[in-house]
Amino acid sequence: MSAATYVLEGDLVSGSGAASVERLVVTHVRAAPFYNGLAVVVRPARMLGAPALVLDLMVLPSGQPRGFVELCGSQASRLDAAMAAPIAQLLDTTRGLERSPSPAWIRSLTSGALGKFRARPRTAISGLAAGVLDRYLRSLATYTHQTAAGSDNEREFKSVGDAFRANSPSGKALTRLFGGQFASRYAALLWDDPVKAT
Repeated sequence: MSAATYVLEGDLVSGSGAASVERLVVTHVRAAPFYNGLAVVVRPARMLGAPALVLDLMVLPSGQPRGFVELCGSQASRLDAAMAAPIAQLLDTTRGLERSPSPAWIRSLTSGALGKFRARPRTAISGLAAGVLDRYLRSLATYTHQTAAGSDNEREFKSVGDAFRANSPSGKALTRLFGGQFASRYAALLWDDPVKAT
């Protein structure tokens, strides 16, 4: 098994040109042939009140990729469609990939503009995560909403994390394969401060 996690916060993220991002996490876990998963969570600067990006991608033992991508958080239901449109276009133009609505356990916390996806076995989607991230960051750079201190954005982000911990297919697969302790540490890397995952 191999596992890698990359966490960018504060000045590191700002230095990369994404000044409106507070925290960006990319994790990859591979245990061939049973599991191959990639997750990306991007939390915008809290003052923006913008929705977070969540991408959860798995490749099943059969070779079929499937996953979930959405814009989540307290502002998501009021999100301008222009922010989701570039990501939706990428998904719709990726050969062999089909989209369906977000699952019920997360729908109320999402924009509803993206959702689940799956592709034919061995479909080449290696650039999908990078493309989704690029389009999200470009849209976030022009996001101008400002939220008042003490808004529900932080609480909503926690609700998204709690929903994924309890219901995401990748979390259930990791628990089944490697045990609850490993799955909990994996979730902490995605949703909590890095010190909590040690």
